[in-house]
Amino acid sequence: ERAAHLLLDVGLVAALLLAAGRVADPIAPDAFVLRDVLGLGGLAALGAVLFGARAAWAPPVGWAGVTLVVPPTGDHWLTRLLTWPVQPTGTTSATTTAVVLGCAGLLAYSWFGCRR
Repeated sequence: ERAAHLLLDVGLVAALLLAAGRVADPIAPDAFVLRDVLGLGGLAALGAVLFGARAAWAPPVGWAGVTLVVPPTGDHWLTRLLTWPVQPTGTTSATTTAVVLGCAGLLAYSWFGCRR
């Protein structure tokens, strides 16, 4: 039940963003949007498990804030890891990070639920 709830939420957000890109001038490719929705949704789920519903927003907003401070250019693996939301769509490390965060968030939220 929790997994279905999370998958429905992530699917709804992705569908809305992709639909907005069809109506307006798209600001990002579809793969970029899907990757970031998956990763940031996983971070929100991890935030719900660790901090509760009131502060579930903090990890995705915090990580997105890091990408404003750390320049996305550079060959160091830590830079690519920290700036995965703004890396180009073909970047393997960014996609891997998003998939790992998405799966970890889905599993943790499904197993433990939201912290009270």
